[in-house]
Amino acid sequence: MRDTDLYPVTIVLDRYTGSYSEGIWLAFNKEPEDIPEGIFESDVLCFEFWQDYQGIVGKGSSPEEALKDLESKLI
Repeated sequence: MRDTDLYPVTIVLDRYTGSYSEGIWLAFNKEPEDIPEGIFESDVLCFEFWQDYQGIVGKGSSPEEALKDLESKLI
């Protein structure tokens, strides 16, 4: 897969450092305005969001790891 195949990509630092998402950094194959708001919610709402989320997201301990994980999930 070429880098251009991943466009758009938005990488964010997880609000709760991976406590609920299992990734300190999160990579989404979406524009910034399309990132699910649930990842930025309060403690309980964020927990509930990640329990139900079915979308594809790359996760890692660095932005590079999250991007690589996203790429592997999109192949």
